[in-house]
Amino acid sequence: MIILDTNIVVEILEKRSRLSAVLEYLKQNQHEIIAISTLTLSNVFYLLESHKTDVSVVEPLLRSYKIVSVTAEDANWAFAHYKGKDFEDALQVASACREACGSFVTIDKQLAKKYDKFLPIQLIG
Repeated sequence: MIILDTNIVVEILEKRSRLSAVLEYLKQNQHEIIAISTLTLSNVFYLLESHKTDVSVVEPLLRSYKIVSVTAEDANWAFAHYKGKDFEDALQVASACREACGSFVTIDKQLAKKYDKFLPIQLIG
């Protein structure tokens, strides 16, 4: 299973500069289960609603991913590992670790550097 960081989903939805690299990665791994966390779902809907975007256009894409929960256990792991910087990243990584994902995909170099000892991280771009 591959878990996408929120920033990967935003790259796709906003067709940002790394879109082609993200799509190529997903194409190469098309037989894998692609997942997002409930945190990503919440973050994306917050952005969509704040920009008054028609969520019905985006909802099918989000529903196509497996949805991985964020648990109290994940929060405890995040408290222990985030070290005062970017708690949201720690929550995402915690849920990916608990789910024993094969890869966590992100564009965030700091996240990759900080958490690569806990799980395989694929850095795009």
